[in-house]
Amino acid sequence: MNHLHPDQNMTEPDPAKLPPSFEVFFEQHQKEFLKRAHLRLHDRRDAEEAVITAGCKMHSKWVRILAHQNPMALVYKILNETIIDYYRTISRHLEHERLLSRMPQTTGDDVNALRRHEQLDQALEQLEKAAPTQASCVRLRHLEGFTYPEIAHRLDISEGCAKTSVCRGIKTLRSLMNGKRS
Repeated sequence: MNHLHPDQNMTEPDPAKLPPSFEVFFEQHQKEFLKRAHLRLHDRRDAEEAVITAGCKMHSKWVRILAHQNPMALVYKILNETIIDYYRTISRHLEHERLLSRMPQTTGDDVNALRRHEQLDQALEQLEKAAPTQASCVRLRHLEGFTYPEIAHRLDISEGCAKTSVCRGIKTLRSLMNGKRS
């Protein structure tokens, strides 16, 4: 009978990938997390609050993250889920009223730009519910400018899956946005 040493089944974290100190890790990646949250939430203060909340969750799961096969994929999953949760707590109407109140003189073009922005946000939210991987891939590719290999690594999927998800996600978004036009 073949007995395995208990450590042979465990995936050891690669010390070169993530520092053992959560504080060092968070400091290294905080700007990137803020950028991602800001792209999704469209408000710097909301993004900061979402990143702080995600950081608390990451801190509480730090040992698990270090032991994960793809630690950064788990980190980004936690961040994305926190952003989604935070996003759901924000009232769209209050947010858009706040944006409009900050504009010194609102023109018809400004209002139309906000409507298009809201239309895309709503379509992305629907896509997130129906096909979360497609939504994540579209956001990473077209809103954050990541390459397909980077997307695959961050979401822990194959590069082919990332390409297919972006293609299908864009097609679904077009359909959702065309269906909303009167």
